[in-house]
Amino acid sequence: MNELAKAASAAVAASSSSSVDELTRDHGRLERLLAGVHQLVDIGEWLPARVAFDDWAVRLRHHLNVEEQLLFVPLERDDDLLGVLAFFRLEHRTIEQLLGRARDALETDDARRFGRAAADFAAAWHAHNRREELVLYPQVANRLSPVAQRRLSAALSVR
Repeated sequence: MNELAKAASAAVAASSSSSVDELTRDHGRLERLLAGVHQLVDIGEWLPARVAFDDWAVRLRHHLNVEEQLLFVPLERDDDLLGVLAFFRLEHRTIEQLLGRARDALETDDARRFGRAAADFAAAWHAHNRREELVLYPQVANRLSPVAQRRLSAALSVR
């Protein structure tokens, strides 16, 4: 392999790694923000908890939208991924429903009700993230162009 080909191959690998890393980092950021909401609920700071929850929900919806538009759409070109992508879209809808339940519970100023709704959300969210990170994200290097990978990374880093 000549030097130019090696450099191009290294650039693609770095781009893929950075987009997958950014997706994974965003999962971690979202989890830390939700932990902050829990801390506010635990000390009875309901108004700040609702504000923090709403900020977190906007970021979560952004993450889901970026995945669906900038990751799922290009991957749908491969027929062998259509079932997997349909499954992840269904999980996104479930996560959004559980998000709504948690928000409704937060509105009641009832820590136990919020705790139950948040636990349901967290179970679905954590399992979903693990599946994405094990099944879907490894597809990025081989199936997304370097340009698409850079778009994905950029969209996640914009807040």
